[in-house]
Amino acid sequence: MANTNITGILEKMTGKDKDYRYMATSDLLSELNKESFKADQDLESKLTNIVLQQLEDASGDVSGLAVKCLAPLVKKVNEERVVEMTDKLCDKLLNGKDQHRDTASIALKAVIVEVTTASLSEKILVSLAPQLINGVTNGKSAEIKCECLDILSDVLHRFGNVITKDHAYMLTALLTQLSSTQASVRKKSVSCIASLAPCLSDDLLAKATLEVIKLLKIKRAKSDITRTNIQMIGALSRSVGYRFGPHLAEAVPLLINYCTSASENDEELREYSLQVRIYVQFLP
Repeated sequence: MANTNITGILEKMTGKDKDYRYMATSDLLSELNKESFKADQDLESKLTNIVLQQLEDASGDVSGLAVKCLAPLVKKVNEERVVEMTDKLCDKLLNGKDQHRDTASIALKAVIVEVTTASLSEKILVSLAPQLINGVTNGKSAEIKCECLDILSDVLHRFGNVITKDHAYMLTALLTQLSSTQASVRKKSVSCIASLAPCLSDDLLAKATLEVIKLLKIKRAKSDITRTNIQMIGALSRSVGYRFGPHLAEAVPLLINYCTSASENDEELREYSLQVRIYVQFLP
């Protein structure tokens, strides 16, 4: 289809009638999925701007189709345009209206899944990681923090090995969230650190483990915080496997102590301790 016809579709996508917007967005999705589809630089800019605009459409059907457009769109535009898209989506997540946050999060995850080249993955990590970490540490709500942790976990799982110079500051920021007053933030932080752990140097892995062990040694800590740190030990050991071996001598006695000293009213703490203790005992 000629670029002039695509331009016509884009014009209909911004019309007042939601049915026309839906049909036009559906037509665009069909065109983007064609192998023969190509766009020049000017059209790339229009495509990305309008698709991102449609994510905030008042009609859920239209915004849902716009999300579906993102996956093929990533494959049709240049890397700089993809990075621009992820930056705008991240800004919507951090600073946009509450009703658009979920869509921005879903859209950002959809784009990340489609990133396959080393050069683009490095650009995405360099661009997104600082913004997501800022959202984790300074987010306006627990919901924003959790969304940022979810997406950062995905990014680290896929691209964590691409670049290592930012691992230290990311680890420091994430470790502070293990003491959050929000249980959801602590839980997501455990998963995020576990995604980062395989990419860490031995020194940074030791820093993470020793920090958690230090927190477990605080006898007056709240039981929910203690449970989080026990879960963190388990998540680290599962994530890095044999690399956790040097830390067993410190971790196992603490876990045994919590197994035996937890009060009768805190069966959950005893159960977590026992589960993690059994797992680390059989590390290769």
